[in-house]
Amino acid sequence: MTFPFKKSKKRFYFNLSLGILWIIVGSIGVFMDDTRWTDYIFLIIGLFYLVSSFLDTQTHHLIITKDVIKEDFFFGKSINIKNINNISEFAGDIILKTPSKELTIHKQAFENEVFSSIKQQVERLKLDLN
Repeated sequence: MTFPFKKSKKRFYFNLSLGILWIIVGSIGVFMDDTRWTDYIFLIIGLFYLVSSFLDTQTHHLIITKDVIKEDFFFGKSINIKNINNISEFAGDIILKTPSKELTIHKQAFENEVFSSIKQQVERLKLDLN
C-alpha cells in the first residue's frame, strides 16, 4: 500500500514566479551593452527555479509505504518504518526519528487537507509502534 503526497500549489507558484523573475532580470542584463557574469548566473538561477516548479508538478514530495517513508526529490531522505523510535511534533511539523536519522515533514510544504492525511498516516504508525 503506497500513499503519495504532492506539494502545495502555493509552493509551485512561488518557484514559478521566482524563475520567471530571475530569467527576466538575467535577460535584461544579457541584452544590455555591459554584460556581466552575474547576468548569466541570474539566468541559471531562473532556469533552476523553473525546473524545480516543473518537477513539483510531476513528482510527489512524500511517499509513505508499508516499509518506508521517503522524500521524493534530489537528496531526499528515507526512513525505514521499523527503525522509527520517536514521533514528535514541533511548530506544526512532524519529526520522525531513528537512532541514526531524522526526517521532518514540514507543514508549509503541503495543503491543509493533504497534511491532515499525512498526520493520520503518522498517527497509525505511532499506534503500531506502541
